[in-house]
Amino acid sequence: MGFYWFTIAIFLGVAGIACAALLWLSKSYLHKNLRILLFPLLWVGAEILGALSLSFFTLGAGGTINTVFSFGSVGYLLAEHHWLLQLAAFGGVYALSFTFVLASTMLWSWLNVQSFKQSPLIITGLVLLCLMLSGTVLQWPSPTDTVLVKTTVAIVDTELGGKDYFDKGDREEYRAKQIEEAFTFALQAGTDYIVMSEDSRVGDPSLALDKAYANFQSKYSDPEVITVEAGSVPLLYGDMALRASIYDGIEKTSYAVDKQYLVPQGEFMPYFYIATLDLLGVDQAAKIIKEKLPFKPGPLYSQAKLPKNIPGVLFCFASADPLAVKKLASERELPFIAHPISHAWFNNPTVMWHQFDAMLKIHAVWNQLPIVSAGNMVHGALFTRSGEKVSGDLAGEGERWRVSTVSF
Repeated sequence: MGFYWFTIAIFLGVAGIACAALLWLSKSYLHKNLRILLFPLLWVGAEILGALSLSFFTLGAGGTINTVFSFGSVGYLLAEHHWLLQLAAFGGVYALSFTFVLASTMLWSWLNVQSFKQSPLIITGLVLLCLMLSGTVLQWPSPTDTVLVKTTVAIVDTELGGKDYFDKGDREEYRAKQIEEAFTFALQAGTDYIVMSEDSRVGDPSLALDKAYANFQSKYSDPEVITVEAGSVPLLYGDMALRASIYDGIEKTSYAVDKQYLVPQGEFMPYFYIATLDLLGVDQAAKIIKEKLPFKPGPLYSQAKLPKNIPGVLFCFASADPLAVKKLASERELPFIAHPISHAWFNNPTVMWHQFDAMLKIHAVWNQLPIVSAGNMVHGALFTRSGEKVSGDLAGEGERWRVSTVSF
């Protein structure tokens, strides 16, 4: 764990050196006020460069060169302030990081000037910042959604994790029974859509689409609802993919898309780790770990040709990609984003939950799309176009599941 954290810190932080070097070089060429504007741009560039650097470290069978790892971006701090969060509409977390660093730079510069007359740009910026921050102090009304209620979604959360669950001898049979109970109850809610947690497997995601829908249709008496779920499917040579299955009870057909951005901490083994363990003479350990992490990006990578009544699917860890929802929204018209997740690997990761919430709020504001998450070992929610997190109305719950409904 220590080795992993240390190497990630190095690969993420190396971009800060480039940022500092460029800022130091600009000292001889740019006026101080221009450098105040340059620094936030360099900072945002450093955050993107750091993510690119990390992708080389995590390159492997399930990872490519990219800039999607945005954990640590300072812009996520502003997502806690509802008025400042609205600035995400101008560029997502990149716009928020720019704002945060610009405000900090102006404050630092103001503390170092001799006269207010020497820094009109700084004073103007600080006044604007104080006005925005006063939205909380003066309790101004927060921006809210004005869209009339058109769509209802049932969120099915599960608690299929923990020591007592994994110690069960009949775990798979028990899991299937809990999922069937939860989904049957969700059908009775009479919503337009049902979003299931990750690895729910209401149907069999490994079947051909027509056969998968026929089985689903027969088992649940041909429901007229659109269901989104996700589960693992086998590929060639022992590999696995995570597949979202979408059962359209209106048009009586099904669709499927595969997860493309995998978690280097637990879904595949980066080449860097394999080489390091080989170098240390523990290649057998590397082989065992690699066998336990068999996931690869699946062949069904595009959502562009899905009908406009089918939500976009944002897989669990893909929310860390600042452009993930932007890409989905650019491909076709979307009613909302479905976000199936599972935190069964973790033990109440409160800080990480806050980070993921911040990411989803920013995605929703930037793209003006509602996001509906459903979670295993974590509660799902609706993230509105204005960035509010809405838990939904509890419709019912069982031994290891709960169903809530949201509208937008």
